[in-house]
Amino acid sequence: MPSYEQRLKQGAGETTITQVLGLTSVEQPSFWFYVPYKQSSIQAIEFVLQTEQNKTIHRANISVPPIPGIVRLQLQNTTTLLETNKLYHWFFKVTTTCKSNQSVALNFVEGWVQRVNLDIALREQFKQLSPQQQAAIYAKNGIWYDALTTLAEFHLKGSQDSGLTEDWKNLLKVIQLEEMAIEPLL
Repeated sequence: MPSYEQRLKQGAGETTITQVLGLTSVEQPSFWFYVPYKQSSIQAIEFVLQTEQNKTIHRANISVPPIPGIVRLQLQNTTTLLETNKLYHWFFKVTTTCKSNQSVALNFVEGWVQRVNLDIALREQFKQLSPQQQAAIYAKNGIWYDALTTLAEFHLKGSQDSGLTEDWKNLLKVIQLEEMAIEPLL
């Protein structure tokens, strides 16, 4: 399945919706979201994961980040496991306070994730590759969740690899999110 992004704005900035679709190869993937708001303007952040039949299988309130940046939501250490070849619908909702009239605005991103199996030869090959090489192979195969997580984890470990920043920028450019490349990973 190809990755896509669609943006829709309703009203005078009242609601912003972005839809995305991507693949993962793991039972408990990480999700990465850009939160552009200052901590003082956020009332709540929530993540919801549902089956194709709209059954909620995971719901979590997310800690408000101290500064604007890219936050990670991990399904690891939960009982939620994605089954192979099934679609899951997720929602990342940020409720903010508008200072002009103290009204509340809901901004959310929704999307779909599907878990796929990596072939055995590819899994063996990964054992001998650097994280950057692994991310490139994931990206080449449209497995965006894993590509992002691989590079982000490498970055968060404090790697001083000079090519990492360029690889991060290139990956985000491919998925049309290049403006996020300079945002901090929180």
